[in-house]
Amino acid sequence: MNKLLLKISITVILFFTLGGFISQKIYANETRIMLGIDYLEKSNFSVLKDKRIGLLTHPAGRNSKGKSTVDVFVESSNVNLVALFGPEHGIYGDEKASVPVDDRIDDKTGLPVFSLTGNLESQPLKCSAKLMH
Repeated sequence: MNKLLLKISITVILFFTLGGFISQKIYANETRIMLGIDYLEKSNFSVLKDKRIGLLTHPAGRNSKGKSTVDVFVESSNVNLVALFGPEHGIYGDEKASVPVDDRIDDKTGLPVFSLTGNLESQPLKCSAKLMH
């Protein structure tokens, strides 16, 4: 009985091991999923050309190399980033939960950061008024 159990265990282990190896070989030639920010970088931000860009982001907003989308946009000469929009915990995750966050100027980029918490009825008008030049 123990020999039969051992043979079955070895067969199951080999099946899963070889199955994983075979599936890796099969899927290795398939197209990989690309993050939106990676697509934008690869295309040299062509779809954003001549546009004023506002970025809604949070700490997990990163490219496939782990770089913040804020940094990716700011460092590109092909992106006219004019504003940042932050959720409840802020664009860097440093704001407390359930506490209204005021609009401010981002120390890192010098861009206005509009909070998406608080009085949401006036948010679109407030943002538009501040961004129109």
